[in-house]
Amino acid sequence: MFDAQGLLAKDPSSPGRLKYWDNDLCRRQPQLFDFAVTLGGDGTLLYASWLFQRIVPPVLSFALGSLGFLTKFDYADYRGTLSTAINNGITVSLRLRFEATIMRTQTAQGDGKHDLVEELIGDEAENNLTHKPDGSYTILNEIVVDRGPNPTMSSIELFMDGKFMTSGEGSSSQPVD
Repeated sequence: MFDAQGLLAKDPSSPGRLKYWDNDLCRRQPQLFDFAVTLGGDGTLLYASWLFQRIVPPVLSFALGSLGFLTKFDYADYRGTLSTAINNGITVSLRLRFEATIMRTQTAQGDGKHDLVEELIGDEAENNLTHKPDGSYTILNEIVVDRGPNPTMSSIELFMDGKFMTSGEGSSSQPVD
């Protein structure tokens, strides 16, 4: 975050004129944004998508990265691109986003088995839940699961629309097809 208070202290005439956004504003009032501009690579565009969890404004993404699969516009022509977008409008490419819910293992009653597949699609009793939700996120393109400093293997089970798709277990990242 930049030092807004420092800028205001240097120029007493700037209160009311200095406008900026922060992560909280993107979360609470996404409808305030007409469009967003990103300067960077695909990671910057993915971060901008993550900032807006519910309503995503159109994003003009200028490529500064080396590959740029998702970034559409060349930074060298940013003036012309922005002028055209503001004066004439743009064609918007709608991208599918996914909702990911993190489920954390909790101590199970009974035999101590942790079976999320059985819990979500089987006949497991409501009072014998082995996992609890720990946040949901709307994502574009990919998700990264970081197990932190835990040295043990991680188990990942992937569901789509309540249906079990696949699972993976390992100590490092794995693509899921």
